[in-house]
Amino acid sequence: MPPSKSAFADGASLATRLWSAEPEFDELAYRSLTPLSVGLAIIFSVFVALGIIDDSAGEARVPIVATDAASAVFYIGLHAALSAGAVRRSMTYPLGLVIAGIPLANALLAFRLTGNPFFLSYLPMIAVGCGAFMLSLPWLLGTLAIMLVSAWIVATDVLPFVTAARYLPALAGAFLIAIMVTIVRRLHVIDSHRAVLAAQTEIEERKRVEGHLAHVQRLESIGKLASGIAHDFNNLLMVIIGYTDNLLDTTDRNSSLHEDLLEVRRAGEKAAALASKLLAFSRQQVMQPRVLDINELVGSTESLISRSLPADVTLRLELDPAAGRVRTDPLQMEQVLINLVLNARDAMADGGGVLTIATAAVAESVELRVTDTGCDMPPEVRERVFEPFFTTKEPGGGTGLGLAMVYGIVTQSGGSIDIETAPGAGTSIGIRLARVDAPLQETGVEATVNDEREPLRHARVLVVDDDEGVRDIVIKTLEKKQCSVVSAASGEEALALAEREPFDIVLSDVVMPGMSGVDLVKALQERGHLQPAVLMSGHAAGKVVEAGGSTAPLLQKPFRARELLQSITRALAEGTKQQT
Repeated sequence: MPPSKSAFADGASLATRLWSAEPEFDELAYRSLTPLSVGLAIIFSVFVALGIIDDSAGEARVPIVATDAASAVFYIGLHAALSAGAVRRSMTYPLGLVIAGIPLANALLAFRLTGNPFFLSYLPMIAVGCGAFMLSLPWLLGTLAIMLVSAWIVATDVLPFVTAARYLPALAGAFLIAIMVTIVRRLHVIDSHRAVLAAQTEIEERKRVEGHLAHVQRLESIGKLASGIAHDFNNLLMVIIGYTDNLLDTTDRNSSLHEDLLEVRRAGEKAAALASKLLAFSRQQVMQPRVLDINELVGSTESLISRSLPADVTLRLELDPAAGRVRTDPLQMEQVLINLVLNARDAMADGGGVLTIATAAVAESVELRVTDTGCDMPPEVRERVFEPFFTTKEPGGGTGLGLAMVYGIVTQSGGSIDIETAPGAGTSIGIRLARVDAPLQETGVEATVNDEREPLRHARVLVVDDDEGVRDIVIKTLEKKQCSVVSAASGEEALALAEREPFDIVLSDVVMPGMSGVDLVKALQERGHLQPAVLMSGHAAGKVVEAGGSTAPLLQKPFRARELLQSITRALAEGTKQQT
């Protein structure tokens, strides 16, 4: 029974490597037909010329020269047919049997006509030639068997049995050499093929890694650009929303101007949400991670997901009870899940389908996978699907930030994301987060500040920001609450002011030219200023800074006046507790 395993497979047995039929062997034998036909045509042409010159064969010269000439014509015609592509690959070994049979027949005919044992010396050369050509052991053994039987019949017909038997050792040795030549060639072909495959695999893996690295670097570059844009954008929105809030406080609620200002603020809030998505993609969004159960997270959003799906889309939950817990921001992760669901819903917009949300424990990770039965992603789309503002929807159909935000939140949470898609099989997007064994954490409920006036009255605030517009609106907001404000445009200027002007709290931007807000707080502490601090940023948010043993609150720009006042009030109250 022929072995089913490939001769080129790792761990293939010796029998498999020597006996199995492989296209690579057939291809090499087929390519050998052309030089073989040319060589035999030349050899038989030389035989014809020698036969014409040499008349030692006597009356047998004519038939011998005629058969040699016919053989030469046959090989010339074979070469022409091969060059024209008229010979199919499936005819390689049958044709090889004919190629070997012609010189065998010519040698035996010449021996029979002349009785000269010299012509039997051609048989070993023919046998070795067959071994060098045929890479299929069954065909080679069959050819050698035909050669042996036909040679023995002719030899014993011309020579006595004992005399003919003397030629058997030489012929057997030639047959053995032919078999060894075939075996050595097969093993060489296998080793060469494996080396080529290994090289191709290495090249493909290198290309894959280089492509992945280039993709990551491209996303990183886009992320830095997006973060920088979001920073400047948030500073502008801070000014727009802040002054709009001030105007809203001074206008009649029933006036048309008040309504216009509300629309301006709504537009500013939408723009702030857009900037937040850019920060999420660049992995610089404010995160409030806690330990949560991934199945509970999915269950809590099931009703919202169901309402967002059309009637022809069926929602299926496959939640593994052993999936486990993760540490992430629940609100951000809910946003990730909703975006994946909406993306899957759009993929099934034409004919409906099944949307599956599954969780599973995979090694040391927890996997959350959203799978749809809609259209697949072409390779060119898959390569760019996480880039911001890239979308396949019609103009006005989407911002192209949904999956970009998903990518940013997942990577900022220390996770990974993968896409599986195939024609007719829909798309599956999987998210993996590190599994933790810590106890569940509930969301902390902070007391709201009902009246910020009293805690802030006469409080001296050091405001530091390199953006003049931001400083102005923050100062006006604080002065409306009867705060005493001192401002600086840089960390260095703030340090100089702190030596001359007393203050109760510092409010500083995080990213500034020269000294950052984080470094400013540390420098103030080192100089003996142990007042509480509040940091604000529209750029590198998400950093939790340890300042004097307590965590400095971090305000994400653009923030509302109430958020600013509450943060400062809490920081002052916390500072008072520590002093007492």
